[in-house]
Amino acid sequence: PLSQARGGICATGTMDEAMEAVYESPYAVAFFKTSRSYELAIAVWAVVHFVAQILVIAACRESWVTEKLRRKGEKPISAAMLVSTYAIGFVHALVVSATSVAVTAWGMYDIWPAVLAYSIGYFIADFCFYAVPSKQAAICIHHLVMIFGHYPVAEPQAATLYGAGNPELIVFLSALGYLTEISNLFLDIRWYQLKVLSGVSHGLYTLNSVFLLATYIVTRIFIMPYGIIKYMLPRYEQYVAMHQQPAFYMITVGAAFITLLSVGYTYILLRGGMKAFLYFGGGKSAKAA
Repeated sequence: PLSQARGGICATGTMDEAMEAVYESPYAVAFFKTSRSYELAIAVWAVVHFVAQILVIAACRESWVTEKLRRKGEKPISAAMLVSTYAIGFVHALVVSATSVAVTAWGMYDIWPAVLAYSIGYFIADFCFYAVPSKQAAICIHHLVMIFGHYPVAEPQAATLYGAGNPELIVFLSALGYLTEISNLFLDIRWYQLKVLSGVSHGLYTLNSVFLLATYIVTRIFIMPYGIIKYMLPRYEQYVAMHQQPAFYMITVGAAFITLLSVGYTYILLRGGMKAFLYFGGGKSAKAA
C-alpha cells in the first residue's frame, strides 16, 4: 500500500514541497500554515467527549453498576466517573480499531484525518478528565505521546515533513500504531467482567482473555516495533537530509515508550501465571487487571 499515493492526504504532499520547507517544523506548519478546520474538529471532539463523560456519569450515578464498584465510604460519583471513563474509552477503541484496519489493510487513507481529529479530541478529554486526576504518570505520558505524536499526520504539508518527503508512509505508520487499540476492546471487557459481573460467565471470561493476550502481544509488542524497524530506521538519512531529526525521534522514541509500557503491562497481566490470567478468580493477575 506504500508504493503509490491514493488521493486525498497522500497525494498533496511532494518531496519538492518538503525540500522547500526543509527548515520548518511539521508542528509549526500544521498549526500556522494550514486552515483551522483540523484544530476546530479536535476541539469539537474534545468538548463532545467531555459532555459524554458528564452524561454517562449522570445516567449511572445511582445505578447498580456504580453501587457494585463503590468502595466503602466512597462517593457514588467516583465510581460513576470510572464507569464513564471505561465506557467512552471502549467506544473510542472500537472506532479507531475499525478505521486503522481500513487504512492499513485497504488503503483508505482519506478517512484518517477525520479519525485523528476524533481520537486526539478523545485523548485531550481523557487526559484532563481521568489521567491527571488519577495521578497516573504513565497514562499521562502515553496520552501526550498520542496527541503530539499523531497531530501533524492529518495535514498534508506537515505530513510531508513528518514523513521526510513521504506523507503516505507516515499516515500508514500512524494507522499501524493505532492497531494497538484493538486490544483495548478486550481489556475493557475484562475490566467489566472482573469488577462488575464478578465472572458470571467463566467461559466468556476465558475466551475474552485469550483474545486479549493474542491481540495485546501482536498489536502492542510486535507490530509497532516492526513498523519502526522496517519503515523508519532505514529512512534516517532522509530525515537528516531534510533536517527533520526531531520528527524522527518523536516517532521512534514515542513508539518505544508505548511498547515498553505494553511490555510492562503484559507482565502485570501474566505475573500470576497463565491459569490466573485465563480463569476467573485464578489469582493476583486477574484482580490486578
